[in-house]
Amino acid sequence: MKFVTIGSRTINTGSLLMAGVAMVLGGALAVGAGAAPQGSGPQIATVDLAQITQHLDEEVAIHRKFTTELKSLQAQIKAKRKELRSIEEPLNPDSTISFKVGSEEYNAQRKKLLKASVALQVFQQYHQLRLREQQRMDGEKTYRQINNAIAEYANAHHISLVLAADAPHYNFEKGSQLIAEVATRKVLFAAGSLDITNNIVRLMNRAYQKKHGQ
Repeated sequence: MKFVTIGSRTINTGSLLMAGVAMVLGGALAVGAGAAPQGSGPQIATVDLAQITQHLDEEVAIHRKFTTELKSLQAQIKAKRKELRSIEEPLNPDSTISFKVGSEEYNAQRKKLLKASVALQVFQQYHQLRLREQQRMDGEKTYRQINNAIAEYANAHHISLVLAADAPHYNFEKGSQLIAEVATRKVLFAAGSLDITNNIVRLMNRAYQKKHGQ
């Protein structure tokens, strides 16, 4: 009979209630459905989600694409602002090419400036929202792929329960922040032998490289 301690509770790993209790106390990330547990009780593993995302080939490719697109967008905005300044120049009374205030040319230029200013604002807001939504969708896709990979690995290796683990933080200005950190952490301690993070990274990177012919 084996026991593990989670928080202040000692739990029999051979108990049929282990999976349910661990999910409540530790926050289960994935369950290996249909797996055949080996040994005297359910097989348990942990993964570090932050470490996984940092080492995924697909995440690197997504970041590279986003950075390229962001630089292109910044260049476009810079060009539009330069064009806006050129439209505004004839309205400046100190300019050598200024229009007479109240003249037909002056009023037409003001309308042109207003139209260009609104167009620039719309352009910026649209692309900011578009990029934000793209980041959200990419994040959702990555999390789904990670969860699927964990389930695949767990089933293949007869793992019944996978918990999300992370590195603890200690530098807090307030005691309440420390309490919140402890309360929200999913796994307070796990033996290194339970960590399958690198295995999941290798599994996902192999799938990505196979898909993209690398």
